[in-house]
Amino acid sequence: AAMEFVTNRNGEIIPKTFRLGSRIFSSIYMLSALMMLRGPRGRQYQFDSRLGVRLNNRDLIKMSVSTSAIITAYRLVYRMLIYLSKESIGGGAGSGSRVILFLKRLLTWNIQKLLSVRLVIPVFTGLLSSGFFLFYPKCLGRDYIALYTFMKALDGLYNHYSDRGYLSIKSKWIGSWMLFPLAYGQLFYTFFFNRESCPGWFFKVMTHMCNGFMPPKNDRLSHNVVWPTSREVVEGIADIAKERYPKFVSPIMYPASALTLNKRFPRIAPIIASAHPMVRTMTGALIHANEPSDFEAFIRLTLKQFGSIGKILMISSLVTNCLQRRKELSPEMLVTVIGKSLRTTIFAVMTLCSSWYGIGLSQQVLPRNILPVYRFKLIGTLAGLWAIIDASSVNRARYMYMFRIALMSLWRELVSNKKVKPIKNGDVALFMCGFTCIMALMEYSPTSISGKQFRKALQWMRTGRFEEVI
Repeated sequence: AAMEFVTNRNGEIIPKTFRLGSRIFSSIYMLSALMMLRGPRGRQYQFDSRLGVRLNNRDLIKMSVSTSAIITAYRLVYRMLIYLSKESIGGGAGSGSRVILFLKRLLTWNIQKLLSVRLVIPVFTGLLSSGFFLFYPKCLGRDYIALYTFMKALDGLYNHYSDRGYLSIKSKWIGSWMLFPLAYGQLFYTFFFNRESCPGWFFKVMTHMCNGFMPPKNDRLSHNVVWPTSREVVEGIADIAKERYPKFVSPIMYPASALTLNKRFPRIAPIIASAHPMVRTMTGALIHANEPSDFEAFIRLTLKQFGSIGKILMISSLVTNCLQRRKELSPEMLVTVIGKSLRTTIFAVMTLCSSWYGIGLSQQVLPRNILPVYRFKLIGTLAGLWAIIDASSVNRARYMYMFRIALMSLWRELVSNKKVKPIKNGDVALFMCGFTCIMALMEYSPTSISGKQFRKALQWMRTGRFEEVI
């Protein structure tokens, strides 16, 4: 039974594996090409009425070659080493292909004994096959795939030691939700100060969800006055922070200050010039120009966000939870689903509103010269603590995803600020470490690998059988 998946009577292990690799390559390439057809136009993939669809074939081919080579190399080397280790234990001559018999003659007794160690084969095979990740194109998310693989390996190690009782002293309230405040603090900072390090989807979502914080144009102003856009308001807040929060002097009360305002902040001057004279801070004059109090503006905007964003999040979360539990849905379960959806809505709205309110609150707590820019990371981290309301194992994937995105953002920020030097092919090394660790855990402790379908895919990569190993 141990040799059933390794070879057949005729010893066609190598030809069969390479035929499998060619099928994997064709499948990945065709599937990727179809996915690119459904992607946005205007980037690398454009529609031409004469030539049909022009695809970036080089990137697709490199991606398909890299993926199929990793799978093929792992299965081929894994089967060979398993075969050799079984033969060394059994001590018989065995049967197999000429390549297998040739390798057996080359192996010394010490190497055959080493192959009998449980983790040697998956570690060696994982390191060897994962090196083909070098051919994966960088433009197709190579850095994220490498980070995801490495984080998945760390998650497996955590589960492994947790299942064996090494982490029994951990408190129950400690969980993956604690990663979200750190992630949100980093992303909230890059949203204002480092556009290149901020993920595009996060910038779009934040800009869209923060429309309530952008004051509308005053009807009393002339049509010739250019009103700032949402992006210019965000950049204006960053400019105010870089200027160390100058004191707000109302142009309504002191018209002479309008000239200085136009020189220092020309893009946001129309909003600040029309702000309420009782506003205390320059950022307050920009965010809530008609509200003199930061706290009153926070309450009003929070209620407004619950009415606009909250109902959308509530409905989407309710539908998602109902679909996940449709087989066991009952009146009691429906109440539970509504409660979970409500917690998710409160968490999202309060995190968003608290982070914007923290901009003004920090100026009342901290002196203007202390952390004028990096306080935004602290503001985002404190605002992200609302995640404790929605702390659940069901939401673990959400928090892990945000943390991975934040790590990538932090690395890009450090590289752009020249605080660290980029490591050549560092993502490949990260992938090799993560992939090797995952395959070793799959051999030694498969229960520590989370995700039923993920374990089935790993089992298929090893043995050719898409089945559960637990």
